[in-house]
Amino acid sequence: PGTYFVPAGDSVAITVRGTGITVDMRGVELVGDTVRTRPNRFPGTGILVDGGARITIRGARIRGVKHAIVARGTRTLRLLDNDLSYNQKPRLYSGIEKESLVDWLSFHQNEKGEWQRFGAGIYLDGVTGGELRGNTVRQGMNGLMMTRTDSLLVWNNDFSYNSGLGIGM
Repeated sequence: PGTYFVPAGDSVAITVRGTGITVDMRGVELVGDTVRTRPNRFPGTGILVDGGARITIRGARIRGVKHAIVARGTRTLRLLDNDLSYNQKPRLYSGIEKESLVDWLSFHQNEKGEWQRFGAGIYLDGVTGGELRGNTVRQGMNGLMMTRTDSLLVWNNDFSYNSGLGIGM
């Protein structure tokens, strides 16, 4: 238990590789950038799941990074009861008087990982099977982004009050 700081820059705090791994982070908070007045500059990743199978991440609390949890090429991923709020989001230029075209987002292509330029609480690429339950992503750019991902049970999550999308597929 405790608060741990994510190394500065585009680094990853925790990398998970293997089979049959449970990372129980109840009582643990990972913190990246602590200057909440500049969330458009938050770099780094809290947890990277790099391949593997039967991986569970439970109870993580991750703040101040670009991507809280990223999983690539993973089979049977379970993300349970994680709070991935207050991460990277852009500075918006629209106001009550007028909308700025600079704020418009394009999520039409992701063949080369274009979505990664936007922050996300959860970013999944090539994940097959598993469950996402009880996760909260608020006050960031995007809640859940999925590409080349299938056979997931996604339920009882809160992906609200974000600048971009709640769920992008």
